[in-house]
Amino acid sequence: MIGFGTNGGNLGRRYHKRAAAVRRGARAGLKRIVDRVDLEQAKNLRGGADAPPGSYPVPIRTGNLFQSRFGQVVNDHLAVAGNAAAYAGVIHKTRPFLSDAVDAVDMPLEMSRGLEEEVYAV
Repeated sequence: MIGFGTNGGNLGRRYHKRAAAVRRGARAGLKRIVDRVDLEQAKNLRGGADAPPGSYPVPIRTGNLFQSRFGQVVNDHLAVAGNAAAYAGVIHKTRPFLSDAVDAVDMPLEMSRGLEEEVYAV
């Protein structure tokens, strides 16, 4: 009797390994994006202390706005970046430091680099 084997188990293991790499890559891409947004936000909040009110980049007065930046990867599909200072929204209305930071980041490029790091390593 001639037996015919299947490679299903091996294919399944390879699929799961690749799927895990894609998930890690998505998180790595999101982390790269959040880090770049934070860097750009920091640039937008590093104005000189002696700059006149309303100038941009936002002048550092107490350092609270600068230190209230945050960014985190929540899961494989979501990252959040922002500023937790109570008055951040008021300043952002006239000097959109966070929106400008988001606009400055090439998100598709950062995501693809994160994916490359993980997926092609498999």
